[in-house]
Amino acid sequence: MLIYGHRGASAVEPENTIRAFLRAIEAGADGLEFDVQISQDGVPVLIHDRDVSRTTNGHGHVDELTLAELKELDAGKSERIPTFAEALDAIGDRVHLDIEVKQGGIEREVLE
Repeated sequence: MLIYGHRGASAVEPENTIRAFLRAIEAGADGLEFDVQISQDGVPVLIHDRDVSRTTNGHGHVDELTLAELKELDAGKSERIPTFAEALDAIGDRVHLDIEVKQGGIEREVLE
């Protein structure tokens, strides 16, 4: 049996943040599940909902906000919405990844 951190250690840390991913790894997770969407300016970011209001102190849709605007939002405990690249850098090859692409048509940006 494998244990996955769903959106990281989302029960104790802000979901889909670097802090949540590192906490799940420290707790012994075999893998991480996270969600990828794309900002208005074409940058893959990690956030579950299209509307940022549930998980941040902001309002609006991920695909209607630039990366700079998304980076201004507090995702909880002063964490910021990470880019896909930032998450991969922080996680490295320590665990298996289950990546859920939330928007159709952004596969190329995620793969790049």
